[in-house]
Amino acid sequence: MSAYGATLAVVAFASSAPAVTRLSLTHDLRPLDLVLLRCGIGGLVFLPFLLLHWRRLPRRLAVTGLALAFFHGWGMHLTAIAGLQFSPASHASALGPGLLPVWVMLWRRIGYGAAPGRLQTIGLALTTIGSLVLLSYSSWSSIDSKVWIGDLLFLLSSGLAAVYLVYVQQHEVEPAQATALVAVYSGVAGGLLLLAWPAPSTLWTASSTEVLAQAAFQGLGMGAGVVFLASYATRELGSQRFSVFIAAIPVLSLLFARTIAGDSTQTHEVLAATLVSSGIFIAGVWAGGSAEKPASLSRNHHISP
Repeated sequence: MSAYGATLAVVAFASSAPAVTRLSLTHDLRPLDLVLLRCGIGGLVFLPFLLLHWRRLPRRLAVTGLALAFFHGWGMHLTAIAGLQFSPASHASALGPGLLPVWVMLWRRIGYGAAPGRLQTIGLALTTIGSLVLLSYSSWSSIDSKVWIGDLLFLLSSGLAAVYLVYVQQHEVEPAQATALVAVYSGVAGGLLLLAWPAPSTLWTASSTEVLAQAAFQGLGMGAGVVFLASYATRELGSQRFSVFIAAIPVLSLLFARTIAGDSTQTHEVLAATLVSSGIFIAGVWAGGSAEKPASLSRNHHISP
């Protein structure tokens, strides 16, 4: 398999995921339905691997995995998908994956005293400015709407994911074990959430075409395929080269948001996406070789809207 082909597939899925998810939310399916499809199918894909290696799994990791599954599994996915009920798909990429490096830097600074280098600081500052452009405009122009709720949920989603990435790096958790644990535990959690929710699931009443399409995209694509392909591409190309392509996600998401979900593209969104993408590029590529850069965590890369 070509590493560049795998990288392009990751970028395509990650860039289009917010628009595809938002489109489904405006039709028949609800956030918990999509969480179940993404986490449940992804969990089934990784279940054989987890069962095969269960005896070699450290007992502490098996327990800690319950918390990790919330941070980088069902909790992250639920907040990201729920945010798309309120905010445009373009906001999801800029405030979700786009802000992830900033959260990683923050948690590493608070928890382990790790400070970013000069170039990395510049890149993270650009990313933060881009995110603030989105947040300030949403708060100022949509007081009577709920766009700001979605934006805050996207921020929470990327913040949760960053906790997982920092923990896995600092404690040198084996990537395949962590990924399988998060996927399987999240699949169980997604099923329990749907069963406990008072409103009935729309999976049984929605169009079978839509359910099958979302099952393929959310479950096989985002829940399993992106995890595997991102890990493979990062190993083959290196985190710096991989991050060049990842930097395009916030900008590309604008195009998918317009063509798939029908969202209008505003000037401030283009500016924000450009700033965020530039910040990712500078922090992940120009600051290459820094031990503190978030790209070093990409052995466990997982990208979500």
